[in-house]
Amino acid sequence: MCFHHFFVRSATVISKGKEYGMLINRTANNANFLLNHSPRPVSFYSSSYCTFSFSTQATTATASGTAYNLWWNNPHCHYYYHTQQNRLKTINKNGYYIQTQLLHTSRVDNMKFVQFLRTSNGTQTRGLGVELPLSDEIVDLSAADPTIPTDMKTFLEGSRTHLVTALRAVESNTDRIKKEDVQLLAPITQPDKLICIGMNYQDHCAEQNVKVPVEPVIFSKFSSCIIGPHDDIPYPEETEELDWEVELAFVIGKEGKKIAAKDAMSHVFGYTVAHDVSARDWQMKKNGRQWLLGKSMDGFCPLGPCIVMKENIMNPENLGIRCSVNGIIKQESNTCNLVHGIEKLVVYLSRFFTLKPGDVIITGTPPGVGVFRNPPEFLKKGDVVTCEIDEIGSITNKII
Repeated sequence: MCFHHFFVRSATVISKGKEYGMLINRTANNANFLLNHSPRPVSFYSSSYCTFSFSTQATTATASGTAYNLWWNNPHCHYYYHTQQNRLKTINKNGYYIQTQLLHTSRVDNMKFVQFLRTSNGTQTRGLGVELPLSDEIVDLSAADPTIPTDMKTFLEGSRTHLVTALRAVESNTDRIKKEDVQLLAPITQPDKLICIGMNYQDHCAEQNVKVPVEPVIFSKFSSCIIGPHDDIPYPEETEELDWEVELAFVIGKEGKKIAAKDAMSHVFGYTVAHDVSARDWQMKKNGRQWLLGKSMDGFCPLGPCIVMKENIMNPENLGIRCSVNGIIKQESNTCNLVHGIEKLVVYLSRFFTLKPGDVIITGTPPGVGVFRNPPEFLKKGDVVTCEIDEIGSITNKII
């Protein structure tokens, strides 16, 4: 499916001569904004950017003798893009309409950001790129435009203009490199926070015979745990109970504290696959049963292979998720079984600390982990673990 990305500098909602502000974050399904149908006055700033996405299920319409394209209809709103005035307008069933100033439109199929290491003439260069769909190539964003940072965290910390520039770089059809010529790194490294959610799948709680948590169970891993999607995982000599956990991770794109539910998704940039490697003896038996040591040894958080922008995944809470060891499926579920969803996690976490661009939240694992099998199963040197989530991709790591 192809999406049209609209990068917007300002937005105004007008009804009966009164202005209302309405920040629209993402699509809820093929052609819906997350609209607030009871608008209330808020402030907009010219430096604030939001992203709109539409599917290609569009037609052409004519209104008052003026041609419009990219026109959508759904039970709540009509959308159309004014080709001559470079404005996107929205009219909902209650008579409100949104008028926005467009900075850029794009027909890029999918935005999958990667970090990579490239070796040329004995020199290693780090880069930030976008995977091209149905291709074995990556657009080297930093080569296409030197104003684009070479790492994802800096990219997210910077102006939203980086995203517009990245889209233009992808559309320029230049600075392509073969995936085989680079080493894929984790798509985000050295985040300010690497936050984990425990017991967050209903079926995972059932396999442990524990009650579903009323509030999210929060713990953390050190950011030094992060390794690439195909890097080897060193088997620590301190443990005898190394276990697997596939998890959906989301990456924060905008700073926020005490974030309201209606604004939560505007703080999420995208999604990636995480492997929450765990030393069960240190997690469950030693160190006073505090989880940190059992979760934070070197190499205990492979990430990747990319970060998919949230606009390109219609429903992150309805994705197939699975983990295999040596080709044998050990975990298979769906993110619809999450106890506490992404929006709720953003709201809850931001009550206690500021979420910053680049922060990674891994959302919990489904059933099938080794420790709760009968008899228990644990990883050994030479095992190969693959973690996969639909619409994002897979990571494969060998235990050495």
